[in-house]
Amino acid sequence: MEKQQVTSFEMHNNEIIVAIKCLEKENEVGFDYFLEFTPISNELEKIATDQNQMHDSFYGAFDELNERFPWHDFQPVDIDEDFSEYVADLLVEKINDSNRLFRNAQKKEFEEILGIHLKTREVEVKTGIFSIDVESLNKVTEYDYQEFVDSYAQEIGQKFKLQSTVERWETFNAESFEFVGNIEIAGNSVILKDSDNDIRYILAADKYKFTVDPLTYSAEKWEWVSVRK
Repeated sequence: MEKQQVTSFEMHNNEIIVAIKCLEKENEVGFDYFLEFTPISNELEKIATDQNQMHDSFYGAFDELNERFPWHDFQPVDIDEDFSEYVADLLVEKINDSNRLFRNAQKKEFEEILGIHLKTREVEVKTGIFSIDVESLNKVTEYDYQEFVDSYAQEIGQKFKLQSTVERWETFNAESFEFVGNIEIAGNSVILKDSDNDIRYILAADKYKFTVDPLTYSAEKWEWVSVRK
């Protein structure tokens, strides 16, 4: 008896229908998941044969789809509710990484099929570049003396004795500067690179104080919340 195929996910555009289907494994417990392409246009006949890779789970099949196709530009038709949250996570990744406008019609279609509400919020995005304050360090030694009070010391003219010494580092402005780029540690050296990854400074780690703050910018990012009851 031929095993029945079950559709776990389906979407289309004007040229092709893309689906993730599953079959019971041969002589094993569980299912095999695979992509199926049904061309609407004759020009896409070839892609319909490229659907032989089997996956042990829906997630593996969808990861293949996610890598190969701009599926977020398609019109969703149906999805197994068990996998809707996984698809929703990848959907917001796709549209946040895309430079294309996410149309309101698309938004409503995905919200209805996935049982979610899509919304945007302002977030701070790291640029990968840093503001770096570089301050020169100067070693300062402080001495603490104690006054002699015994008569012998006064007779020989010794008024003070060294009680303790304290060494500390202070910053000073003589060689301090600000830099925008990246910072790397290499042994006892600190390497400062510009935004093109070119080396600009190689400094001794024990001679400078480095204060590093990441540069960020504000951006509107998509996120989703479930509306299923």
